[in-house]
Amino acid sequence: MFILKKKKYFFLNILALLVFAGCRQDYGLGIYIPPPPPEVDPRLVEKIHKFTIGGEKLVDIVVVVDNSRSMVDEQAALANAFSAYIQNFVTQDVKFNIGITSTDMGDTNIASLETMGLISAGPGSFVRTTNQPNVLQNSTPNLGQLFTSYTNMSCALDREDCIAASGAEAPIAAAMAALSPSMLSGANSGFFRSSAALALVLVSDEDETLPSPLGYLTTQGQQATDDYINAAKNQLIALKDGRPGLITAAAITNLGPDNCPLKFRDGLALMQFASALFGSSMSICGSWATNLSNLSASIAAQIGNSFALTGSTAIEGSLEVTVIAAVTGVRTSLSSPADYSYDPNLNSVTLSASAMALYNGNPDPVTNPTGIKNQLEVKYMAVMP
Repeated sequence: MFILKKKKYFFLNILALLVFAGCRQDYGLGIYIPPPPPEVDPRLVEKIHKFTIGGEKLVDIVVVVDNSRSMVDEQAALANAFSAYIQNFVTQDVKFNIGITSTDMGDTNIASLETMGLISAGPGSFVRTTNQPNVLQNSTPNLGQLFTSYTNMSCALDREDCIAASGAEAPIAAAMAALSPSMLSGANSGFFRSSAALALVLVSDEDETLPSPLGYLTTQGQQATDDYINAAKNQLIALKDGRPGLITAAAITNLGPDNCPLKFRDGLALMQFASALFGSSMSICGSWATNLSNLSASIAAQIGNSFALTGSTAIEGSLEVTVIAAVTGVRTSLSSPADYSYDPNLNSVTLSASAMALYNGNPDPVTNPTGIKNQLEVKYMAVMP
């Protein structure tokens, strides 16, 4: 009996050692001891997004114009180039909303704009004239004429009847004010569309200026500049429900000391802001028609071919991109880079020109009388914050 107990304890000890060791072998015992399962990050989730290929193209455009008295000529140049700017949107059937506001974030905002025949509800408010809308659209009557009126914000230096705008230009702060919840539900209501791309165009011959007595943003140090710009960027991403691929910015400013010698200051913070949103910077002394045409062409192309994902970026190698055919539901797997590319910074998938040409066709009125379009499905793994 004593011997049997010793044998029993011997085998139990062996079994315990095998369990703790996670051994895959049975050591002649006839028992398989599996290893412990690999640890899985509880934040790891599978995400699936679906988009309509060739769906409606929408863009909301905030134009922030420096209305200090040194900007008269630049405002005229901006107005003259407006047709070049919107032509790409018209050609590619992009439906736009345009709101125009000034860089004046001070107490002079309303009065200085009234001098120029414009109505403003305060800093960040989109301007308008009497009985006219403050959001311009493709179908707005006299669109070009209204854009010219709305961007003619600065009183000429030789006029003595003006109430001058604040000389502390703040294009970034003005854009953020225009897109604040209070403005979007108030004076700027009707502008913002959650599914639309959001484009910011900042026009100024000065850099971002903080309220008195702080002065220029960049003089506060690089860390303060970074924090200011990152806060604005995060506000925009939150506004677009965590989809940075729907946002872009352009700075039209003084690019450097040799760029516009007669201008006051380089737009260092404005250029950094545009770069942070993967946009571009253009010379305020350059060719307005060419620059604005290139800018709108880039935006229109991005709206047509790119699909912004929500939230965390995809884990490398986990992306599965599939086209689901209209009516039949046949699934076609796409490959990278031939059919698509993925930008982790923008968290967006962009179809190649050949893929767009193949899958963006007009629905056949015979086999598809309801006009259903192909769908793009993007599946991937992501680590949630």
